[in-house]
Amino acid sequence: LLCFTGSLLVIPECTQYKFLIGSDRHRNYSIPGKKCDKHLTEDWYRFDGPAGSVMASSCVPTHRCNTNLPGWMEGSLPTVDEGVVLRRVCFHGYTKCCFMDVQINVRNCGPFYIYRLKKPPVCNSRYCGSN
Repeated sequence: LLCFTGSLLVIPECTQYKFLIGSDRHRNYSIPGKKCDKHLTEDWYRFDGPAGSVMASSCVPTHRCNTNLPGWMEGSLPTVDEGVVLRRVCFHGYTKCCFMDVQINVRNCGPFYIYRLKKPPVCNSRYCGSN
């Protein structure tokens, strides 16, 4: 659903999202931990601050971003014109860069990207940010 306010097109999810900002969510965070994104509700999220500005887009080494199975997105980030796209998030574990995966939606909101995330397939797994 798109809303027009004057001449400006407003995309609801580009104004209604949750932040993922913790420094321990960044792909370079290497202190071992067992955090899990099991608390995430299926919703739109934006990586920002110390977590990075986007989801990691290449295989993240295991035991990074304060979890055992770090999640990273396959494929390119969409253009604004592409709207919402489907992408696969892989969770690296047990010597496989894509030990498990989930499908998510991604949107380019102009100055930033948002991701429609869902609970990962198992704990301890977590979506990782990058710059």
